[in-house]
Amino acid sequence: MLTINIWARGKEHYAVFYPVSEFHEETFMEKHSENYMDLSGENIDMEMWSDRMECSVDVNGKNVQVDDDFVVNSSIFQGNELNLRQHVEADEADVAIYWMHSGVVEYEFSWNNINDFKSSKIKLHFFEEDVFDYITFDGIEADNIDMVNFEPKYGYEGPRVLFPGDESA
Repeated sequence: MLTINIWARGKEHYAVFYPVSEFHEETFMEKHSENYMDLSGENIDMEMWSDRMECSVDVNGKNVQVDDDFVVNSSIFQGNELNLRQHVEADEADVAIYWMHSGVVEYEFSWNNINDFKSSKIKLHFFEEDVFDYITFDGIEADNIDMVNFEPKYGYEGPRVLFPGDESA
């Protein structure tokens, strides 16, 4: 079994959605400007950046030492980062109310059946803006992904109203 833990600075994203016909921004802000964080529901997502990212690698219960420049040497940059509406998975016809919280994010990725381990087979995939997308070992995505920890830093930013057609990043 291969287990890779990644921790890095990032964001915890939240969103709630309303049909355009039922949403009135002024009414929403009057009612929720101080308690929008309580609306988070189940739409939470994490974002991590390559800057100061660290990794630990474990193969069959044994820690594998990785070089200091492991993240740099294992990185593949491709494609553009999603806009905010795409990131929170808003339906085209809905208004999305979005907010976020900065912090340190830790994920654990594991592969069940690994043969012929070489750290050079690990690839960290990033959008061109240095935002982490996914990880592969020998071209295969992890069998299991767990968000291990989020350590908040600073306060919440938002809320921000994202109307249909808004392509803000």
